Amino acid sequence: MRILCFEANLIMKLGSILLIVCVLFALLSHTYGSPTPVKDADDVDFCPKSLTTSGTCSDSSRTCWDELNAAYGASGMVHQCSCKGLADNKRICTCLVRSCQK
Repeated sequence: MRILCFEANLIMKLGSILLIVCVLFALLSHTYGSPTPVKDADDVDFCPKSLTTSGTCSDSSRTCWDELNAAYGASGMVHQCSCKGLADNKRICTCLVRSCQK
């Protein structure tokens, strides 16, 4: 009789422990689980875009980033710009831009 009571108590304790572990797992996975996937900059296609403007590459009043950002806007996510000087006070600005369709 004592053995049956001991086994019943043991099974109830194990069941309670298992239930607590499952509840904690559910709460923690819900709280700290992976969030809804969001498309980040690594998932976006960037294309090189060039723009010929007046001025020199050393002209600090308007950088290549400023020129292409004005042309494509903030949604273009302009980055990694380079400048190549041309004759007649001109320059070619090339940057990676998100808007591949433009």
